[in-house]
Amino acid sequence: MMKRFEHIDVWLFDLDNTLYSHTSGFMDIFVEQLRRVAANHLGVSIEEMQRVRETLISRYGVPFKGYRQDYNMDMDKYIEEAFDLDLSLLEPCPKTREIIQKIPGKKVIFSNSPALHVHRVLKHLGLDDLFEEVFDVTQVDFEVKPGQIFYDYVLEKLQVPAEKCAMVEDSAKNLEPARAMGMTTILVNHTEEKQHPHVQYQYDTLLDWLDDLSLKK
Repeated sequence: MMKRFEHIDVWLFDLDNTLYSHTSGFMDIFVEQLRRVAANHLGVSIEEMQRVRETLISRYGVPFKGYRQDYNMDMDKYIEEAFDLDLSLLEPCPKTREIIQKIPGKKVIFSNSPALHVHRVLKHLGLDDLFEEVFDVTQVDFEVKPGQIFYDYVLEKLQVPAEKCAMVEDSAKNLEPARAMGMTTILVNHTEEKQHPHVQYQYDTLLDWLDDLSLKK
């Protein structure tokens, strides 16, 4: 283990576009299905649904909270339908599993997706037994990263100081609250070359970071 991470007791991993490659093409299909199912539930066209989504994203961060609050959508039914996804584009990576398994400390998922999706993807990737807990958007009434409420909830449940946590993400904006709280921040699978002051470590891919982690003692 790299000495600069020796103080870490808990590793918080994002799921989508973090534990699998952002170049898989899966996210395009993922987002399209979320939009299509939402349009069916609201009885609007795909074009109108795009406008609705943009409005709710600007208001709530992601549209889930708005679907329930503004449109009274049956979220259990929506989640069951929208997240019934073909995972064939996601390829399990044995090396990723091998290195994550060796990282000392508690490993948890911290995701803006619902737990149903998290568990399905983890099982498909062969990683489901490596994470002790899953913190998902449904546990905090659809509050999402980078909103502070979700971070406070996770730390309260973990009962560990932020300084003892590291957060691994593909979204730089989601690491900003984490760093402000004192967490170690690691950005992977990010498409921008821009350096962010709240990102301490940045890698092109998750595997680049894991290789670095396993090679440097």
